[in-house]
Parts: sequence; C-alpha cells; structure tokens
Amino acid sequence: MRLGFPILSAWIADHVEHTTLHGIASNSCSKCVVPATELGQDPQNTYEPRDYAHYARRTTEYKQTQATHIADYFHQVGVKIDRNVFSGLY
Repeated sequence: MRLGFPILSAWIADHVEHTTLHGIASNSCSKCVVPATELGQDPQNTYEPRDYAHYARRTTEYKQTQATHIADYFHQVGVKIDRNVFSGLY
C-alpha cells in the first residue's frame, strides 16, 4: 500500500487460461462477441463487449426453466453455461 491506497495488480494469462476463467469456448474471444470465423483476421466490424452480468442472469433463468432457446443462445455466443470468474461481480 502506498499513501493508504491499495495497489491493484494483474497477471497476463494466455488464451487457454482465459477460456477457463471466462467460461467460453476455446475458439472465442474473451473480450467481445466476434464470430469464430473472424478471429485472427483484420476485423471488418466492431463487436459488442461481452456482458458477463447478462450471462449470469441468463444462466439463472436457464437453470430454472431448462429452455432450449437459452442453451442455443449460449452456444451461439460461445459461452459455457456455468459460473465463471466474473460471476457475482458488478
């Protein structure tokens, strides 16, 4: 601590660690919802950032209803239906 303020730190993780921490498919971006076919290319579009709070709400809804359209949504965006490192954070 310096001057009474906490010092934040971070670590650099490789892609495999990010997929585990974020609960995403291995062919997905951890920052935005870009289609897997456009990974590693010069992006032609801008994509929305991932909303992990939204994923948490949808996961809760899925656990209650077992609705297939929610499972299809998660498959489409490349997210695994489960808790991830951001569950519970705002």
